[in-house]
Amino acid sequence: MQSIAFKSSFLVFSYAVISSMTLFSSSSFAGFTNSWKGDAPPDAIGVGMWTYHLRNSSDFYTYNNYGAAVLYNSIFGVAFRNCFDEPAIAAGVQRTFYTKPLRRNFDLSMGYRLGLLSGYDNRFAKIADYTPILPIAQIVADFTYKKAGLELTYTGIIVSARLIFRLP
Repeated sequence: MQSIAFKSSFLVFSYAVISSMTLFSSSSFAGFTNSWKGDAPPDAIGVGMWTYHLRNSSDFYTYNNYGAAVLYNSIFGVAFRNCFDEPAIAAGVQRTFYTKPLRRNFDLSMGYRLGLLSGYDNRFAKIADYTPILPIAQIVADFTYKKAGLELTYTGIIVSARLIFRLP
């Protein structure tokens, strides 16, 4: 039953992202995302999501989070199974403040994400007792070879990884 709920929430999320592409590409919205510090990262899709909890780790946590992500015009969205194996969704702004070509077709980028997260309760953060939508701030690093790579994120108590594919 939970997988049906996750699939339906993922479908709703995917539809919202795809139908919002017109809004995200409008000049007024682009002006909004360009006002954030840093550069716009390349558009990308992400698949998979694996996490490691830096504190309060237990065998109960799920480390394979089955995520799917979209990054378009500095806006990110992701649907995944959280560490308690329940559906979760996050969305917000992503910017890059450091990019360096390493060697032949290898690149390193670092940046940040600021956004909102839903799908957690007080087991994750006490503030979730009061609101179902939580603020999220992440440090993001990605290592790419040509158009494919690995994205790493740090969120205070969690380190995550996902495969990414840059869009043309």
